[in-house]
Amino acid sequence: MLSFEPPRHQGGIRLSLLSLKRDQSGHMRASRFARARNALAWCLGGLLFLATLTGCPVTQPPKPVALGPGMPLEQLLDRHNQRAAAVDRLWSRVVVEMHWVDEQGKKRFEQGNDSKLIIRKPGELALAIGGFDEIVLWAGCDATRYWLMYLRPPEGEPRTAYVGKRGRANAKLRFGDLPVTPDLLLPLLGLEPIRNIDADGTTIEHDKQQTIITLPAEKRLAGHRLRYVFDRRNAQPSRTELLNADGVVVLHTRLWDWKPRQTQGIDRSGWPYVPTRIAFTVPADQSRVKLSLTDLTDGVRYNKIKDVQFDFERLVKIQKVTRLVRVDEMQ
Repeated sequence: MLSFEPPRHQGGIRLSLLSLKRDQSGHMRASRFARARNALAWCLGGLLFLATLTGCPVTQPPKPVALGPGMPLEQLLDRHNQRAAAVDRLWSRVVVEMHWVDEQGKKRFEQGNDSKLIIRKPGELALAIGGFDEIVLWAGCDATRYWLMYLRPPEGEPRTAYVGKRGRANAKLRFGDLPVTPDLLLPLLGLEPIRNIDADGTTIEHDKQQTIITLPAEKRLAGHRLRYVFDRRNAQPSRTELLNADGVVVLHTRLWDWKPRQTQGIDRSGWPYVPTRIAFTVPADQSRVKLSLTDLTDGVRYNKIKDVQFDFERLVKIQKVTRLVRVDEMQ
């Protein structure tokens, strides 16, 4: 059974996930590994805080086709932006895999099965992480707030929810080694249109197979720069990177195995594509978290996407949370 807790450290709170080991009875027990916490916490932080995406009319994007060398930048961006905007809703099953090296130098691996990722743009997210029979962590956001609920705390500790206002990074609350940013995951996953291509500081490079776009530093990314590496054959980003002020890559994300998201009322040829294999890597210690998405749909059939999944007050009651921490009031 998975177990999460919100560990405390001097000067603030570091939201982390504990690695897992089995005891002799076959049950899962928690053990702390700093690198594992940083890697998976960074991943969960990104999943928790989806960006607000300015909507535009959803059309039927074409199935990715080979565009060939020398493709105009405008054509690549049009196809990317059209596809990203078309993914206005997403319901998916998720398997989380974590790879890291412990303090003794031994390679470690853990896996969390039967998780759910739900997106409803422009600004709503629900991420339920757990095993086959229970939810252990609920992360989400609406148009104005984000939250993280620990639903299987260590024995003797209460179910706790952290909640804060979007767009307000708090240095006291960090995921891994980077500040909280509420709009990180969509661009890292290639699910956000690129609107500021003409902004000062943007750099664009080309070769026969790739187009590399590095955007200027952004406040929403805590002053980091975002870099896209596009495959020129299909206008899909194969990699995204987060660079610090010195130009050092502090996180990179590999995106592959793009598959169509089922869309109610549209022919299969018009379904937008989504990466189903996502690997977050922290170069500093080579910690890696892999997400595997399956059963991609728009959630319309069977009404899989519901208002309650993005309603913080109702979720607090349903999940029987007894301790609330308001992030913006943390000193």
